Amino acid sequence: MCTTTTDIDFFKFLAVISPFVSAFLTGLLTYYFTLKTKKFDILYQNKIPAFKEITSELIELKKFCLGRVAYFQGNEVSPYWEENLGVLAHRTSITEIF
Repeated sequence: MCTTTTDIDFFKFLAVISPFVSAFLTGLLTYYFTLKTKKFDILYQNKIPAFKEITSELIELKKFCLGRVAYFQGNEVSPYWEENLGVLAHRTSITEIF
């Protein structure tokens, strides 16, 4: 039980200050999570074109490998056969994306 005036003053002070503290914490947490969400969205938007480039280069490497295997099996009319390119050229084009 609150019988002294200091206890009553403390509870009055607490009743006045608690809405401000809760509003400050709410604003701070909202700002933090909104900032984190924006960072995630920006990173996600930047990753999509990079993945598309890597995917296209990997598909070209797969086509080259299919053509090379067809050549070694004796199938010289493979649509993927390229005589003037090597694996190193495909590897270099993939690493240049980064």
